[in-house]
Amino acid sequence: MAVVARQAGYGGVLRLRADHSPERRRPQVFTTGAGLKISAAALGAALAATAAVGDVAYYLLGAALLQPCAALGYAALRRR
Repeated sequence: MAVVARQAGYGGVLRLRADHSPERRRPQVFTTGAGLKISAAALGAALAATAAVGDVAYYLLGAALLQPCAALGYAALRRR
């Protein structure tokens, strides 16, 4: 179910990369994006493994706190 919901967002990411990256840098942009996605998945797996032995409430709180931090970071970068 999560994969189905994620596919629409991933298609949008690919479209934005294609539209907003310079033509000669496009392969580098796609390769870097793929590498970051794999790294994020590995980090998530590592965090999930530690959550299996820790208190889940702290990890949920941490995930919830990341959302406002991401929104503030986006707003700060958007202002530039």
